[in-house]
Parts: sequence; C-alpha cells; structure tokens
Amino acid sequence: DFVAKSPLRGGKVRLLDPEKDRRRIRRALEVDELRRLFATTAASEAVHHGLTGPERAMVYRLAAESGMRRGELTKLTVSAIDFEGRTITLSAGITKSGRERVIPMTPRAAAELRQYTLNKLPTARALKIPWATSEMLREDLKTAGIEYQDDRGHVFDFHSLRGECATLLIEAGVEPKVAQEILGHSDIRLTLQTYARVLKGKSKKHAAVDAIGMQIDKAG
Repeated sequence: DFVAKSPLRGGKVRLLDPEKDRRRIRRALEVDELRRLFATTAASEAVHHGLTGPERAMVYRLAAESGMRRGELTKLTVSAIDFEGRTITLSAGITKSGRERVIPMTPRAAAELRQYTLNKLPTARALKIPWATSEMLREDLKTAGIEYQDDRGHVFDFHSLRGECATLLIEAGVEPKVAQEILGHSDIRLTLQTYARVLKGKSKKHAAVDAIGMQIDKAG
C-alpha cells in the first residue's frame, strides 16, 4: 500500500531547508531610502495602476507602518478604522491567521485616511489596491533611484513593506512580542528570523560588542 511504499518513510527523502532554499529573498530599505520612496512618490504627477502619486505613497506608508498584507489592505473597510483611537481592526474573516487583529496607526496615517475616506460609506473599501502592487512599487522605486534588487539578489517587492514594518519595530527597540502581535504572526521566530532585517546604518553588532566590553571593564 501507499504507507508501506511511501518514499517519505524512514527519512529517504531529504526535505529542503526553506531558509537555505528560498526562491525569493526579500530585503528591507534603509530609512533614508524609505523616506525617499515616500517623498518622490507623493510628489509624482504620474498616474499608474489607477492611483495618483499621493495615493500610492499613502498605501506604501500604511503598509510599512502597519505591517498589513496586501489582501488585508484590499478588504479594509472604512468602518474598521477608529480615527480617534488611531486603530485599525482587522476582523478574523480577513486575516491570514483567522484571528482578529487590532493595529495602531500613527497620527499622520490616521489623518490621511480620515481625509481620504471622508465621503465614503462605512461599508466601503477604504483604499484602492491594484492587483499588480509589486509592479506598481517597482516603477516608483525606479523613479526614486532605488534598486529593486540589490547586489546579493535580494528584492524589495510589495510584501517587503511588511518586512520593513518588522525591521523598523525591532530597530526602534520594540519588544519582539509586541512586534509579533502587530504583524499577527503565530510564531515569534517568523517575526525575527524571516521578516526583520538588520539595517546597515545602525551598526548594532558593534554596539552589542561595545556593551559586552563595557560590562567586562566595569566588572574589572
């Protein structure tokens, strides 16, 4: 029977390590690059993928600040946004985990969304999200003078904005557990090992080693 003959029995088939065999490895932008992407996109007079420059910039910023997935942004309704409390409530029906998630917003994001949805009904979709979001972002990266793919072959596509959120949260000193909750991960290892990146400009390795040295010298 299949069970007796299955090649998976007895470890006959070696499974690939997803960390060593990832077909697409995403990267995070440095903070100055992210600011440049937002600024040049917001100032762009070009309309593509059905969105103006300011609209695209708002979507990118919200994705990077909230860690929301493309599908969650697509299904976000006006009624899910608490402008006064500055939170977005994603119902269990639209999150990947199947659990409700409450995401805080920055004052700027809350103000921009309030203005953008001013004349929309509570049941209306809050944002216009095109299908080809990564193609849209790639065009704006080019305009901002930012490479889509770096010299290691790591790319920055639309889903990378979710990784950017994880990276910035950890860089800001946010507790990993809080970052995990914001992104809605079931396993904190996914937040830290797959999504969060170390930004080049931070020199955290040097700071860590310096901290060890200070402790040793103090103890001596």
